[in-house]
Amino acid sequence: MRPFTDSEPVFELRTDPTSGRKVLIAEGRAARPNDFVSATSILAPSHQPADCPFCRGNESQTPHELACARDSHGNWQVRVVPNKYPVVGPDAPEVGVCENPLAIAETPLGVHEVIIESPLHVRDWLDLSVEQVAEVLGMFVGRLEFALEQPRIESALIFKNVGQGAGASLEHVHSQLVGLPFVPTLLEAELAIASRHRAMQGSCLFCDLLREELRHRQRLVCENEDFVAFCAFAGRQPYETWVLPRRHSPLFTGVSRQEIGSLASVLQQVLHRLSEIVSPLAYNLVLHTAPPRDERSEAFHWHWELIPRTASLAGLEWGTGVFINSVSPERAANILQGIKT
Repeated sequence: MRPFTDSEPVFELRTDPTSGRKVLIAEGRAARPNDFVSATSILAPSHQPADCPFCRGNESQTPHELACARDSHGNWQVRVVPNKYPVVGPDAPEVGVCENPLAIAETPLGVHEVIIESPLHVRDWLDLSVEQVAEVLGMFVGRLEFALEQPRIESALIFKNVGQGAGASLEHVHSQLVGLPFVPTLLEAELAIASRHRAMQGSCLFCDLLREELRHRQRLVCENEDFVAFCAFAGRQPYETWVLPRRHSPLFTGVSRQEIGSLASVLQQVLHRLSEIVSPLAYNLVLHTAPPRDERSEAFHWHWELIPRTASLAGLEWGTGVFINSVSPERAANILQGIKT
């Protein structure tokens, strides 16, 4: 890999060391002409709905409450409800036998919840305090513990879709939890690669990756005593940023109270810096945490992946699974480092 210089566009085929995913870094493509509408108009947030089901006072518009965090006056601050339009469910109907032996269909048993992160109609964690974000993260821990205790749940995912360009259908700040009866393909690949690295090197792949990022500091965005944020070496979108705990931990449910506060602070710093570059900011935030009943889990290292949605997928991505990133992670980190928080 050539040393990064600010004056030369980066043009490389990269392999993500944790999943084997291929990404083309092609900065020259950013200069292409565009006959269509600008990215900002595509990503613009929708107007505030007159009767948002997630706002305080409209609780009757959501399914029954599963969990709640309240203030000293009894008012809810974070609220969890079943997803009204789930992709999996605890009472999913049995799938009938298919006559085609090559067509495999199974009953989609699982858990699908919505975490409503504020009673006020705000769009993003940038509209919340660090303490409020920490309370949301604490709720994540509790709901993950619940989901992973269910007998047929093998893995669980927490994610945020912020902005229309990131697939959000409601503007009100919220996240989703999905508990699955299997280990999804991407997590399976990460587990296999992390387990192989541990067997060959005797160390955690993610800990080694973090050590190298801190040593070279070319892709570092920000850090504190507990967490490090850096632009992913093979990021799929410009400014894709990963946040890793410094201490090795396979499960997000093992995070301490102090670490929750530190994590909230780092995530808000990253979002603030991104919002100065991408406006309006649309992104996906995804938690990668080990499946607790998998024997390879100890080799894993939980982390968050924050993926700004600055470019849409086209034929090459759909046809090959290879992503194109028009801003090198080194350049992206250089820009993000220069923004004061």
